[in-house]
Amino acid sequence: MIASNRVPRLSDESGALVGRFIFLKLTNSFFGKEDLELTNKLIQELPGIFNRAVIGLKSLLKQGHFKQPESARGVSAHHEWRFSRLRKNFRNSTKKVLSDSIRS
Repeated sequence: MIASNRVPRLSDESGALVGRFIFLKLTNSFFGKEDLELTNKLIQELPGIFNRAVIGLKSLLKQGHFKQPESARGVSAHHEWRFSRLRKNFRNSTKKVLSDSIRS
């Protein structure tokens, strides 16, 4: 799990790593609004949280994989595009190095 305000720079030319990311676009900030009683409130809600987790697990097992949330589709597409450009540039530079080596 990576929690970040920005996607870290990766040197993976294949794009395989970013293809495995599940992006979560979080739009609410609780900075300065922290709930110091949150733990106690959540303890009271544990049975409902457990039930939701079981429903989520059943859904995951039925699908066989995690789904990219709709809210993050644009983020995912942007990074897939970015890495496809990186792959293309890598292939082009590799071809140039090989071509230059053959001519030498």
